[in-house]
Amino acid sequence: MMVGQAFRATGDEPSSIPRILVVDDEEANRALIQRLLFHMGYPAVTTAENGLVALERLKDGPETFDLVLLDVMMPGCNGVSVIEAMRADARLSAVPVIMISALGDREAVRRCIELGADDFLQKPFDKAIFQARVRSTLEKKRTYDSTISQLRDFDPVTRMRLLPRLIVDVNRLLSSADAERFGIVAYGVKIDQTANVGSAHGSAAADRFLAQISEDLKKFFPEGCLSGAPTRGQFCFVLRTDLNTATEETTGTIRRLSKMLAAQRVSIGDRTVGITASIGLAFRSPGGRCDADTLLNRSNLAMREVVKSGGNGYTVFDPGMHDRVIERLHLEADLIGVSDRDELLTHFQPIVSTRTGRISGVESLLRWSHPEIGMISPGSFIPVAEEMGEIGKMGNWILNDSLRTVSNWPGFGPECVVNVNVSGRQLGLPGYAQTVIKSIENAGMAPERVKLEVTESALMAESDRGMRVLRALEEAGFQLAIDDFGTGYSSFKILLSFPFDTLKIDRSFISGIERDPRNQKIVGTITMMAHDVGMDVVAEGVETESEFAAVAAQGVDFVQGYYFARPMPAEDAGRLLSDGPVWTVDAS
Repeated sequence: MMVGQAFRATGDEPSSIPRILVVDDEEANRALIQRLLFHMGYPAVTTAENGLVALERLKDGPETFDLVLLDVMMPGCNGVSVIEAMRADARLSAVPVIMISALGDREAVRRCIELGADDFLQKPFDKAIFQARVRSTLEKKRTYDSTISQLRDFDPVTRMRLLPRLIVDVNRLLSSADAERFGIVAYGVKIDQTANVGSAHGSAAADRFLAQISEDLKKFFPEGCLSGAPTRGQFCFVLRTDLNTATEETTGTIRRLSKMLAAQRVSIGDRTVGITASIGLAFRSPGGRCDADTLLNRSNLAMREVVKSGGNGYTVFDPGMHDRVIERLHLEADLIGVSDRDELLTHFQPIVSTRTGRISGVESLLRWSHPEIGMISPGSFIPVAEEMGEIGKMGNWILNDSLRTVSNWPGFGPECVVNVNVSGRQLGLPGYAQTVIKSIENAGMAPERVKLEVTESALMAESDRGMRVLRALEEAGFQLAIDDFGTGYSSFKILLSFPFDTLKIDRSFISGIERDPRNQKIVGTITMMAHDVGMDVVAEGVETESEFAAVAAQGVDFVQGYYFARPMPAEDAGRLLSDGPVWTVDAS
């Protein structure tokens, strides 16, 4: 077999030979029917001498039989009773039944047909009629089974295997005789544009989009390779490979696949959509013990790593991916209800005026003290909390804790402001503005002493609702700041569209600014434009005295960073404010 050659799946049926149950109380009749069936090419025949035995065999293996030939008149449990029991049992109700009757059994036959018998044969048998009716009933059963299989096992849009069927067929491949000689590679392919197409044009357009892409993918991969559509917009292709040349082979495959997709232009209405994909690969070595579920899951994990990195690329599974998923699951479980437990902490970082060198406010920063792990980085748990929907409770917690804490600091004078971060998810919550207003009322603080920080990306995610919420908060007296300016869309239209009082320049423009004339000009220009529209400017991430001097020279109003203080517990921050330190710029 050539390297990379595909294979043909034979379906999930153990055998293509029909299995028939013959039920008759006369041994001679059972033998006659068995001979007729054998000569028709149906050797897989089981017999039962009465209705009770027949029901036992049917119930022991309801998937075993494709047809029941059932005598109507038998002592004890007759054919009518058997078919009544079969049609009342969901596992047996679809098994076709041909009734066998003598000339005087017309009323019983009528009753059986009413109960759902598929056909009947009259004794003595006419061989041609017997053969025709058996073959016709089995053909109907095959058609029925095929239809059910398509509905159960295949995605109606892409006509590709759904995950349960894909696992069955991949396991068959992995356990095949030549699996000891070849490696197996699974490609997990996610079309990056699927969600946007559905959001912009509706589910019907997304279905047409995926149907066309799936046809292109099926043509690209070798004929007969195992293909599936485990979830919407995601595809999987499994085929043999030679692991000695797998790296070169798969790299070439992905290069050609990416080129093929990039050349596609799918028409949706009067628009065309370009195609990119996130691709994950997983391998099983010859004779390996990895089953289908594990192999497919690994390719999916690798694919998700590409998606998290922005899509339009590929990577190969490594065990660390699985470890990260397990860690993520544990993190999600521990985040549930964390706001109601005594695990969250608020740390504070001072914000310093370049004009006076004194602390003019603090930014409150959420911390999580896990009872087993210890302190967990906000970058690790806040994105997860946003995805889970826990960020609303956590955001309310830190707002209330921040207000309660600073109001008790003797050094938090009337000129000081507390900055609290707000996520895009919070802006999208119903009644969020009213929640914030209620918090400030409960704390007994003036809203002018609270500055709410929102990132550019959060604004873009909730632009319409965000505008309404921020307007309501501005009208209530709160100050507003745009955080991390320069790292997102960096649209200056944002500065005019939203009612901000303060612009915070991201650390990426501040690092090494004293040695970089370009960054000096960028910071100076941003500061000048912000001042022109009535905004103050904060430089974030100032870590050295020279950076402090450089941003002050560009007219920045406030600074924040490790040069002044790291984020610290509430008690330390309150003490620092009371001490009243002053930082000055060395004019030399």
